[in-house]
Amino acid sequence: HLAELFVRLGRLDDAAEQVEQSLRIEPTVDGWLASAHLREARGDATGQLDSLRRAVEITRKDAAEGNGLESAERAFLALSDAQIVALDIDGAYETCRQLVEIAPDTERGRFQMAALAWARGALDEAESALLAALEEEPADIDARLLLAELQVARGRIDAAKASFRAALDRSDAPGEIAEAFAGWLVSRGDKGDAFEVSERFTAE
Repeated sequence: HLAELFVRLGRLDDAAEQVEQSLRIEPTVDGWLASAHLREARGDATGQLDSLRRAVEITRKDAAEGNGLESAERAFLALSDAQIVALDIDGAYETCRQLVEIAPDTERGRFQMAALAWARGALDEAESALLAALEEEPADIDARLLLAELQVARGRIDAAKASFRAALDRSDAPGEIAEAFAGWLVSRGDKGDAFEVSERFTAE
């Protein structure tokens, strides 16, 4: 944790010393994540990915014993994010798929896997992952909106409208969602539906 603080302060040599001492005491997920952040700050993308993979390996062993699922989610998603930055979309997808395999109740993992599956053209899989995420957490507005956008892209208009309305009903701040939804309806020529949505959220 001291290493993470030094990274934020730009004191990279001090951070490196703390990372080295931490990993010497015991290789941990937090230690390897701090190493990854240090290497990212130094512009070492290859080293960053190596540190993240080491963090993932630790969590994989823990998860096999039914422990550390929160740590697994942090490590796997950090690796997936770094792979996306490196434009390794297939690798990022595979990382998320492995996370979902060892931690089936990971809402964030399923959301990221859905987005990556869509990017790879696997639309059925993307929709299935989003529906599974919503089974775990029905109030996940981001997942509902991504599902609506995916259904729009697939031409499933009635399903998309239902997903948008579900997101509106569950959102604490529905104004922006209503604006986007109404704008899409207008672009389709569904002016009656657009007026209904706009009238409903006039106060917001």
